[in-house]
Amino acid sequence: MVPNLALVETASQTILATPEPLIRFQQMQNTVLLKDSQWGAIDGELCLVTDFRPTLGRVEQGVAVSADTTFPYAAVSLTCKGVPDITGFITHKVDFQNLWAIFEEREVSDQEEVLMYWTRTHYKNFAARFLSATMPKVIVIVSEKGTYKSVQGGFPLKRSTEVIVCVYALNAIEWRVPEVIR
Repeated sequence: MVPNLALVETASQTILATPEPLIRFQQMQNTVLLKDSQWGAIDGELCLVTDFRPTLGRVEQGVAVSADTTFPYAAVSLTCKGVPDITGFITHKVDFQNLWAIFEEREVSDQEEVLMYWTRTHYKNFAARFLSATMPKVIVIVSEKGTYKSVQGGFPLKRSTEVIVCVYALNAIEWRVPEVIR
């Protein structure tokens, strides 16, 4: 029996909610992440990006532009902790530019995969942490195919670990880390 269970209703389904991380991830299949509070469920977790779909956003001369700034720039399909079918919407222009650079400008080969961390806890200074709602949060990593499956325990970001240490540990071929993240 799992303690502290509660029923949570979403727009399309009722799910069982619990504070235990493993069960929380098992229930995330077919989940949509838009707000920071929703993305927080995968804060610091290593995710495999299986698809990148720009919506109204594009990059022109190195700058993210959109026909409607109230609409997400793109959607990404993710697998986190082995749970497939998570869709996350990218709403920050720097996060979008970094994903665009990897998927649209660089292109990912069949021998590579794209990994991603979403975090709001690894900012360089207090001001950035205080303003985290307006800051970029996505770290994009290109690694050899099979890296995601090979890491044990999901390889989460720890608050005390600098992001670049995790990037190097994943044998990154290329990476994009926003300037405000340490």
